[in-house]
Amino acid sequence: PMTADLSVVSVWRDQLEANTPGSSRAGAPILILQGTEDEQVPLHTTLSAVARLRAAGDDVELRILDGCDHEASLFGPGRLDDIHAWISDRIGRARSASPNREPGRRHRTT
Repeated sequence: PMTADLSVVSVWRDQLEANTPGSSRAGAPILILQGTEDEQVPLHTTLSAVARLRAAGDDVELRILDGCDHEASLFGPGRLDDIHAWISDRIGRARSASPNREPGRRHRTT
């Protein structure tokens, strides 16, 4: 276990701040799945992160899953299908909003 307080070491403090949710916009929609029985990431921690992300202007969808622990939040029955559908929906929206796209043709962005 970590015994040092990294927040007092300037190099680490800067890295911790830069990697804190909401310190900058993500630039892509975010899906967060949170189980009510998650002991690794408590609900209050996730709610705080979601608030910071939204305050930074991010598009965040939070799904609170009753009775799920950390693992079941991602790997519970049908969960991967739900995640796939969410991603596919976002990709479909992005494609329909992109001008000058030809069906079936890959486009390179820089």
